[in-house]
Amino acid sequence: MNVAEIGDIIGGRYQLTSLLGEGGMGAVYAAKQVNLDRDVAVKLMHAQYGMQPDAAARFEREAKVSAALHHPNAVKIFDFGTDEGRLFLVMEKLVGKSLSAIVGPSVPPPPHARTVDIVRQTAEVLIAAHGMGLVHRDLKPDNIFLEVATDGSDRVVVVDFGLAFIAEREGTERMTQEGMIMGTPMYMSPEQCRADAIGPPTDIYAVGCMLYEMVTQHPPFEGPTMAMLAMHLFQPVVPPSQKVGDKYIPRALESLILSMLEKRPEDRPTADSVAQALRQLQLTLGERERARGVEHLEGRASRMINTVRGSKVPDEPTPPSAEASTVQLSAPALQQKETGTIIAVVGPPLPPGAELALRANGYSPIPAGLGAIPPNAAAVFAPGADIDSLHQLVSSGALVVTDTDASDQDRLTALLALGVSEVVTRPLKVDQLAKKLQRVLRKAKRKGNR
Repeated sequence: MNVAEIGDIIGGRYQLTSLLGEGGMGAVYAAKQVNLDRDVAVKLMHAQYGMQPDAAARFEREAKVSAALHHPNAVKIFDFGTDEGRLFLVMEKLVGKSLSAIVGPSVPPPPHARTVDIVRQTAEVLIAAHGMGLVHRDLKPDNIFLEVATDGSDRVVVVDFGLAFIAEREGTERMTQEGMIMGTPMYMSPEQCRADAIGPPTDIYAVGCMLYEMVTQHPPFEGPTMAMLAMHLFQPVVPPSQKVGDKYIPRALESLILSMLEKRPEDRPTADSVAQALRQLQLTLGERERARGVEHLEGRASRMINTVRGSKVPDEPTPPSAEASTVQLSAPALQQKETGTIIAVVGPPLPPGAELALRANGYSPIPAGLGAIPPNAAAVFAPGADIDSLHQLVSSGALVVTDTDASDQDRLTALLALGVSEVVTRPLKVDQLAKKLQRVLRKAKRKGNR
């Protein structure tokens, strides 16, 4: 049964011009706002939902919250109301395609760099939504829209915030109905499958399912609806690397996916943590060294690699050959062209694996002395430095990062009182150090722009 006919005028001012799509709850139409001559999209719900007790009031409340979500990656909401008993929502008309058009077994998987960028943008709008108490509850590829930005990249737009509640039912009857019509169970969190209370971790799980599908061409679980619900509840997720066989998947990306698909909501990362992890991954994807991943560099640190280009010898008449770009890592210091953000290292030299990992994250660590910090160093990492040395560094105006044992609260208190910018815990974890450096430099940039 049609929700409306082409040519109908909804709410006295939105004339339907074509059908864009339909599902179990209603349909989306292209329309013209006649009083402003503006192209819009109108989502019309079946009249049965408008007749449910309190449905109209809940719809109004959720529509207002959705409209208040001002974010570049959230669809703009213009209006809402009822028309002949049908709930309707008016939003910007998007031009492009949904994520479902580029994922699945029938299409080649998008490159990791594109996958990471799409999911990062999705996570960033979730940060804003979750911050105002708004949970999508129905994230899936059909609700992730891809427009082409002016520079040719993807502009991700998340649609249907706040609408999933309209078809809400208790128990699995509701989920089975949605599964037959929309395929939603593929992206349902375990708490949704149990009909438990849901919150931001539910959205994280759904995005994790989509990220898994973008990497492997398959969702984490497939099968009949009730079987999928049981899998979400009880079956461990097959790691993506085991699903794709010979296709390379960065270890950090796989770890993130698996953390997002944890069975317990409290074990999943927040949207902010997901966005940060994906931003970090973007620094390690794309170029020859970075496309191999930090973990491959660390694992090969004791062998010869061909992903680090040697420094050019002064006055060399010709560019280095391909053979010259191969560097033996037995030397105490890597002879590399410093192309990343310079970080002065005061103290013992970093292990080769840690140095390579920092370089893959966009930093160039170089050895320095206590009184000889290079002028182009953006920050100083002083592992194991004593209080007097750190005081000298801080007094010089440097941005200082140092380390301490997690259990040494006295030293931690002293370091913070001294004015150290950030502290990492021992044993050193390079991803933690990279995040701390990023935070220090971002804070300094903001302060400098004031």
